[in-house]
Amino acid sequence: MGRLLGVAITSAIALGIAIRAFHILSADFPLNDGGLFYTMIEELERAHYHLPTFTAYNIAGIPYAYPPFGFYVSALVDQLTPLTLIDVFRLIPLVLSSLVMVAFFLLARSLLGMNWALVGALVAFALQPSGFAWLLMGGGVTRCWGFLFVLLSLHQAHRLYTTENSWFIITTGLCVGLTALSHMASLLFLAFSQLLFLITYGRHRRGLLSALLVGMVAVVVASPWVATVVATHGWTPFIAAKAAGQSIFSSDAEMRRSVVAGLARFGVGSAMGGSTGEPLFPLIGVLALLGVLRSLSPPRLLLPLWWLLILLFEPRTAYHPAVPVAMLAGIGMTEVLLPVLVRPSGGSHAPAFARRDIGDETIRPPAMRPAAIQWKLSIVIGLFLTYSIGSALVKDPSLPSSVRYLVALSPEERSAMQWVTETTPETSRFLVVPENAWSGWYIDKTTEWFPALTGRVSLATVQGYEWMPENAFVRRKKRFVQLVQCVSSTADCLEDWAQQQGEAFTHIYIPQPPYPQKDAWLLCCRLLIQSLKANPRYLVLYEKPGAVIISRRPD
Repeated sequence: MGRLLGVAITSAIALGIAIRAFHILSADFPLNDGGLFYTMIEELERAHYHLPTFTAYNIAGIPYAYPPFGFYVSALVDQLTPLTLIDVFRLIPLVLSSLVMVAFFLLARSLLGMNWALVGALVAFALQPSGFAWLLMGGGVTRCWGFLFVLLSLHQAHRLYTTENSWFIITTGLCVGLTALSHMASLLFLAFSQLLFLITYGRHRRGLLSALLVGMVAVVVASPWVATVVATHGWTPFIAAKAAGQSIFSSDAEMRRSVVAGLARFGVGSAMGGSTGEPLFPLIGVLALLGVLRSLSPPRLLLPLWWLLILLFEPRTAYHPAVPVAMLAGIGMTEVLLPVLVRPSGGSHAPAFARRDIGDETIRPPAMRPAAIQWKLSIVIGLFLTYSIGSALVKDPSLPSSVRYLVALSPEERSAMQWVTETTPETSRFLVVPENAWSGWYIDKTTEWFPALTGRVSLATVQGYEWMPENAFVRRKKRFVQLVQCVSSTADCLEDWAQQQGEAFTHIYIPQPPYPQKDAWLLCCRLLIQSLKANPRYLVLYEKPGAVIISRRPD
């Protein structure tokens, strides 16, 4: 039985890596986002690894305050290997997201033990779209590092509180410090997760002392970067970034409504971080709810409490809930659903996956199950795998899945941006229209990559402004949302937008991604393009697959 369990664990990890490799290797450009980080890494290389004061991204005076660990690693890989920086943005997320699978295994094994619930948790983590989609994007060059160090630090913290080995103080503190150097959102997630682990496993004098020492080690690791930023910009960028974080206590009413809606469903189907990202039915989320019912007593009570805290304090990041959700789904599948299906009344033929002592090889396996039970198990597990693998692979843009965002700028779109670089004046100010009416700023790849690939100003780009003071981030988000309303409108909408924002634009860039024929309805802005062509104030400069580029004559 021990060998069978090992094979199942290895297969689950390999399945997760294969799913991630499929998405990365199916494109020749970074998936979705990453334009801001691409510019910042180029600047770091040109500065010979000294942190620049500001980034030139979008010519906005954005402080170069982002945690730099992933930038340094990406720059070194770019300069020390034959890979181009674009290759780095594709392959580092693949390598790191594969390591995340291994780190999740270590943490889940510590919390669940070596049993079939662990296998179910690994499968759920491997196939949960929200658990990997944002890690595979170009921005994964920083997100993956942050998430990897979070999982490793929690695993080390569990070992620290449940053993008497002081070495784990150093390893936990090192991982916490590297989290701070990698990704700010992951640091917030780690902070309350570490507190929850301390309350659950470290409620003793040695645990409290160890936690204090861990914090001291983390401060030593992260302080050189923090000191550099503070010496240059003061605490303003960090205060602005903290204000940009959103929770149920946020001043953003829209965010509060979204969080409350997620809480009402316990995060199974909300549009923010609580969602499992499955396209049609949240099967993994429902299994997780079954796991919640099974885990309403210590020490497993940690998992539903953890999920709840994420929804309250960190709903913006989609992949953080995947950790407790996957473990709860593993429990729900192996200890609730399957036992009920095969033998509701229990008995001597209780299935092996429901046994808590399955990892103990000294215990003999149960008697052979009847053929009917074997068939029932095979059908249920087969249907689960078929649906979940399909959910993890299908990129149909009409389905509400996290996977639909795993698309890259096409060669035609990149050619259009190259034309902008070669043809338009450097002082041009572009109104980059969002791709479609359901675009969010965080998944609109065109508005993020445009400043990085063209060097021109994009008046509605949001990325990077979370480090700017005076609520710049909130204002940019509202600006983007208002521009989205023009996607299905006319030229007058753009003029009204410019007047309301007090922004003059010289050009309009309208993306035309190469959707398949069956999805041609997604093509952006047909009415808007017709209206602009009919208006003598505007002149079409470029109209090819990839984009329509229009200049605006001066008043």
